[in-house]
Amino acid sequence: MDLARRLFRFIGWQHAVARPDAFQHSHLGKLPNEIILHIASYLPLESAASFSICCCRFYNCMKTEYLPSLKLADPSIQENFLALLEHDLPMHILCPDCKELHSIANAFTHVPSRRHFSSTSTQRPRLQCWKSDTQHDIRRSIHTGFCSTIFRMAMKTHRLGRNSRQLLQFLSYEPRTTHHRGFIEQNQAAARIVDDSLLVREQTVFMVPSSQRIPIPWHGFINICNHIGFPGFLDLHRRGAVHIPQANELGTFVQSRRGLICCKHCYTEFRVDFKSYGESGNAMFVTRWMDIGEGRDPKEVKFTSRHVNLYQETWAKVNFRGGSICAAFEEMPAAEFVVDSLLSAREERVLCKGSNLPWPEDVSVSCDRVERSFGVMSGRFVPF
Repeated sequence: MDLARRLFRFIGWQHAVARPDAFQHSHLGKLPNEIILHIASYLPLESAASFSICCCRFYNCMKTEYLPSLKLADPSIQENFLALLEHDLPMHILCPDCKELHSIANAFTHVPSRRHFSSTSTQRPRLQCWKSDTQHDIRRSIHTGFCSTIFRMAMKTHRLGRNSRQLLQFLSYEPRTTHHRGFIEQNQAAARIVDDSLLVREQTVFMVPSSQRIPIPWHGFINICNHIGFPGFLDLHRRGAVHIPQANELGTFVQSRRGLICCKHCYTEFRVDFKSYGESGNAMFVTRWMDIGEGRDPKEVKFTSRHVNLYQETWAKVNFRGGSICAAFEEMPAAEFVVDSLLSAREERVLCKGSNLPWPEDVSVSCDRVERSFGVMSGRFVPF
């Protein structure tokens, strides 16, 4: 099937249709074919090809002039042509990785948890945009259910004034509970668009038995972004991210003494808080907010700053007001946000039941011998 037929099928022209009445009465429609061809000769190839498929008459006039040439043209010209098409296709986006148009109606096939089924059922390989998300470790820098393709779909839908609710749900996930040895972990994430930018909030709660000296798990890690991570929970203390209280100091609630901490290299901020649930255990809350950007330009710094880069000396610095992302997402001053307000009564009950696996008998967690190598000043990490 030639390029023209595939294009017509894609945009919904199953067969030649009658020319609209408005075109018959337009000045352009009254021009002879020779003039139409002369006008097209002054256009770049991608624009001339787009011009040739805007109606049946122009296609019949120019079908042998530009579309065959476009098929053999440089990939950058073909991408420019697709960008022109995408402008007038509200239900499609141009994928910068795949160099093809993706249908917003099929957004569910891009959800990370469904990719295996969507790729095997159609006998097609994994898409390049999926591979790009893996290469740039989007699961770590944003969250495990995030997809850059759906992000771009949601932002285009929003810019056109359409309902983007379902797409935002694809970029979020409901509370998930994981039982570890001796403690329980609960995660949830939500996405929303504020001032034409996508904001994401993810919260992780760890419930530790009240019998433990300090309210942190005995093993595990925390990733804030691709620039800030804690390989072990004691690294929270080592890097000065948080004052870890003794269990008997908690009382009912301990708000983070550090407040919000901002990444210097991407638009991310986070905080760590603790709460006592009495005999049910003590909980540690890790909440982070991220500004992902507008999704127009694949090189937009708010998105590309999250990409993996092992060479720290190449990390560029970003500048934003601490607390601004949290305040925009929560629609309240950052200082007024209460971390346990995200938990429903049911989720609290699940946490308070604790893990169904016992805490290791020979493991005790303490900060007594952990020396700090960093501190927090003006909401940023600084070495001692």
